[in-house]
Amino acid sequence: MSWIILFVISWIMFFLVVDFKSLKYTIWTGILTAFMEFLVDMLFIGHNLYKTVNHLFEIRGVPILFTFSVPLVMGVLSSQYYPRKKSYRILNVFVLSILFYCVEYALLLRGDLIYINWTWAESLTIDILTIITISWFNLVVLDKWRESL
Repeated sequence: MSWIILFVISWIMFFLVVDFKSLKYTIWTGILTAFMEFLVDMLFIGHNLYKTVNHLFEIRGVPILFTFSVPLVMGVLSSQYYPRKKSYRILNVFVLSILFYCVEYALLLRGDLIYINWTWAESLTIDILTIITISWFNLVVLDKWRESL
């Protein structure tokens, strides 16, 4: 049930705050984020570091409703609201990483995510590295793409 709730909340949030005019550019950050989440989860679940339970649809242990909710929506919205001031970019990485970990922690509390050979520190580290990658993509790839059009 948690996976469905996350899916619904994510998409409600998306439709409330998305800028549809810039979606043709920012959707790529969402797709990259969803792909990275799927790949990391598939690998780590395959290595028996953690597992997911109580999901409806899954591919190799990764809940599809999750992949196409929080990561996709977070990627698009983080791209649309990426800070232009350099001083806020580092803060942005940590805030988004903590927010993503809070979602993970809620799944842990509900029993839908189970750590086997994994810890919160490892998870937060992966979250930070992922958000840094997404920030780089926003800054380098999307900004140059927008400028060329």
